Amino acid sequence: MFSSFPGGAPGLGLLLLRVVLGVGAILRGVATLSTGPLWLGAFAIASGALALIGFLTPFAAAVAAIGALNFAFSEAKWPPVAGVFIAAAVALLGPGGFSIDARLFGRREIIIPP
Repeated sequence: MFSSFPGGAPGLGLLLLRVVLGVGAILRGVATLSTGPLWLGAFAIASGALALIGFLTPFAAAVAAIGALNFAFSEAKWPPVAGVFIAAAVALLGPGGFSIDARLFGRREIIIPP
C-alpha cells in the first residue's frame, strides 16, 4: 500500500489531518442523516470513522473527498472545499505511523540469510 509509515512529528501531523477529516465527515454524515439521503449520511459516517482510526485510509479519504466535493457544490459554500483538500492530502500521503494501516501493512523486518 505505502512504502513508509512515518512516526514522530510527521506521523503526528498525519494523525491530526486524519482526526480533522474523520470528525468533519462524521459530523456531516450525522447532519445528512436527518436532512438528506440515508445512504449518503451512512457513507460519510463510515468514511469518517475509517479515516479517524486509520484503516483503509486512502479509500476512506477518497470517499470523504467525493462527499465533501458534493456538499461544496450543492451548498455553494467555501468551507467544504477545505475538506476536499484535507481528504486529498490524506489520500495521497497515507495514514502515518499512528494508524491501524501501519500495524497491518507497516514496517517489516527483512532478514537476509547469510
